[in-house]
This record gives sequence, C-alpha cells and structure tokens, in this order.
Amino acid sequence: MGKIEVCVSDCVYEPSDDTDMIINSFKKVDLDNVSSALDIGTGSGIIAKALKEILHIPKVVATDVSPYAIACAKQNLKRDELLVACNAATCFRDRSFDLVVLNPPYLPLSSEDKLLENRCKGWLLRSFASSSKDLKILCLEALRVAKILVITVYSNLSPLDIMECVKSEGFEPEILQRKRFFFEELRVIGAWRK
Repeated sequence: MGKIEVCVSDCVYEPSDDTDMIINSFKKVDLDNVSSALDIGTGSGIIAKALKEILHIPKVVATDVSPYAIACAKQNLKRDELLVACNAATCFRDRSFDLVVLNPPYLPLSSEDKLLENRCKGWLLRSFASSSKDLKILCLEALRVAKILVITVYSNLSPLDIMECVKSEGFEPEILQRKRFFFEELRVIGAWRK
C-alpha cells in the first residue's frame, strides 16, 4: 500500500504485523465517502499517517492516553493531523468521524502485569495487553464515534469477543484479513453501521 517511515520509542508499541494488516485492509473497503478519520490509541502515529498520506483523508485525528505515545506520535505526524491526549474517544461526540481505526491491546492482561508502575514498561505493556472490561470500553467508544465504519484488529487470544461487541451495537462486521502465527490468529474486521 506504500511504505511509511516512523520514529519509534522503547516505551511505545512498535508497528508490527497487526499494523501492516490494518493498513493493508484499507484496500479492501470503499473509502470514497470518508472525509474524516480517528485513530484510537495511535502509538507511533503510523496508522494516522497512512490515513493522511496514503488515503488522503482530509481530516485525521489521533488519540492516545500514554504520554510516551503522544511524544512519539508528535515526531511522526504533521501539523495537519490533530493529536489529542485522550482516553479512547471519550473527548468526542457521537458519530464524529466517518471512519474509526482501532488497534487495541488485544492480549489478556495477567494479574501480575497489573502491578507495573506507570512508567515506560507499564505503558508499553498496556499497548498490547488488556482486561476484558477495558477492551470492551475501547470497542464501544470506537463504535460510538463512528458514522460509517470501524476497522479493528483482534486475536483469538483476546479476552473479549470483538465480533460480538460490534454486533451488539448494531454494526455489520466482516473479516477483512486474517493471519496465523504459531499459537495465535489475528483478524482485521470492518464493521459498518446499519
């Protein structure tokens, strides 16, 4: 779909297979009527950058709650992409964006992981491991602010069935891409508002 270079940080989830899957899934959906997009949990900002530079979506907003991710994304995003320190999409009204992209922390969070302090390692852990409750909040927030479409990724190891979350809010999900790794299968889904 195009090569995107970004600066990374030891405290921020580095773009990986799931990131590539999401960006490649953009080819599989009709984005002609999309004029605004939100990247929830932007991390390095690579997905927001792809939305702007490759897909040429006029209004791109990225959010993250991690101070390390905000600092990293600032280095990678241009001034015409808005970066907001916000938990998920709580700072936006319902149906604020045509497209919402969510690459959530989809692995289960163990009880010992919860003991990490709010420092670099703790923020990095939060970018790939989550509780079922927190993952559901992210899913519901993404769906709440989407006018047309939500694109998200999840794993068969996820503590929450994202497909069920999407269906429960009246969206029509479709698996856009799947990829198997040793013990895990990642899936990118597109969910359209009915």
